[in-house]
Amino acid sequence: MPSDFSKIDNPQENLTLTPEFKSQMCDAFAQANIDKLDSLDEEKKINFLSRLATSLSVEKDELDNAMKDREKLSALFSKLKDENLVNFNWDKDGFAVIKPKDLGQESMQKYCDDIDFRGVTVVDDGNGNQTRISNYHKGTQQDPGDNSFATHSVSKLIGGVTICKMIADGIIPEEALDQKLELSEATLKKLPAEILKHLEENNVTLRDVLTHKSGLGGYLDPELKEGQAGFGVRELGYGVNGYSGYVRQQLEKGEEVIAPKSPQDYLKYAETETYEYGKSKYSDLGIMLSSLSAEHHYNKNKMEGDHKSFEEIVKETLIIPAGVEKFSAQKPADAVCHSDDPIAPHITGTAGCGYWTNLDGMMKIGKQIYKMWQEDEAFKRVVKDCGDEFYDEKKQIIKHPGGIDSSKTLLVVDLEKGSVVATEERRLGNDFPYPGWGIVTASREQSPPRKDSPSGSLSPRAEESRKVSLSPQASRGEF
Repeated sequence: MPSDFSKIDNPQENLTLTPEFKSQMCDAFAQANIDKLDSLDEEKKINFLSRLATSLSVEKDELDNAMKDREKLSALFSKLKDENLVNFNWDKDGFAVIKPKDLGQESMQKYCDDIDFRGVTVVDDGNGNQTRISNYHKGTQQDPGDNSFATHSVSKLIGGVTICKMIADGIIPEEALDQKLELSEATLKKLPAEILKHLEENNVTLRDVLTHKSGLGGYLDPELKEGQAGFGVRELGYGVNGYSGYVRQQLEKGEEVIAPKSPQDYLKYAETETYEYGKSKYSDLGIMLSSLSAEHHYNKNKMEGDHKSFEEIVKETLIIPAGVEKFSAQKPADAVCHSDDPIAPHITGTAGCGYWTNLDGMMKIGKQIYKMWQEDEAFKRVVKDCGDEFYDEKKQIIKHPGGIDSSKTLLVVDLEKGSVVATEERRLGNDFPYPGWGIVTASREQSPPRKDSPSGSLSPRAEESRKVSLSPQASRGEF
């Protein structure tokens, strides 16, 4: 049974689907949602039923009864209205939820409630109008307010954009992308022998580390291998390996945790096992090495007194032009972390993960990236060439999620309209939602109808999507 109609993401106000196509979509919707029910815990099932009852215009009692009979439940989906069907997005659990109809407080609040988001999200519509939704009252943690937090892997977006700008400006020669990775002597001396050997034997390039093709692993909390304590149970594995393993050991012994003062200080915690070169393998270590290479390129023709760290280069290139007031690699005094996570407060940021800023900083960074995209053709060209880490050509967004076992972040920049979405959520576990794509598409749909897309008809993009056969293999995630 085909089960993905998420490609139809640009509905018009008076859209009417053909009966045949609507039947296909209802069947796909029913199949996708019914198949998910068996895996839900009771809380998620109740939440799902509540929002489904509203969408189907049925009483919850009727839906409860239908849940015991799959044929009856499937039949209920035929009650879905056209405007509901074309507005569905897939959320983190694989369910379809209605994206916000606009960026107003009420619509945004409903969307965040529907996907069970419990943090804080801020959206700028591209014209300076901002909406802020905080659902921290649903959990045990406090709203961060103006305080800083670790951005986790959103740092990869911040570092990657900086490196792309350095290439665009000629600070890093463009040909260096496909040449052997250049690193300073100080960095090379601190790298484990296994990593040095891997870099040398495979002639690893700057492009390789930027795009996760280097065959390197992690350093903050490398993945567990079979036979190691906590393997297969993520929560137990947290803090076993890498730097987070060191932090846990120090805390358990009651001894001081010595936080890294620079990215090079993390290198002794690097995962020494390497992987197949050229094959996609997500690597915090690879991204960090790309930033250390960028730092080397920046400094190699300068007097020692003019040398800068990559953090300083990020500030010079992106943070100061954006007008961000709070940004650092070291944890600030006002920073918030999950109250039950003993390791999170000891993270020092790098381009691999963990720079610290606040929601205002995230929004300003996003708006500055959009400005660079609009005004700097060289930057745009470089991003298209080597920005796979954060550039989504199909959706025309720049984005990156980030997270550890106690918190998640997200930054999305809409390259079509300039809207920016930033989120922060502290919540134990590793499988909770990222509001984002639904908000971006809602922002796009507020623009006036194009001349080639009159009211009451599909836009060219949606019309093309409608012709595409529904594919059961297509991705259902928001990102």
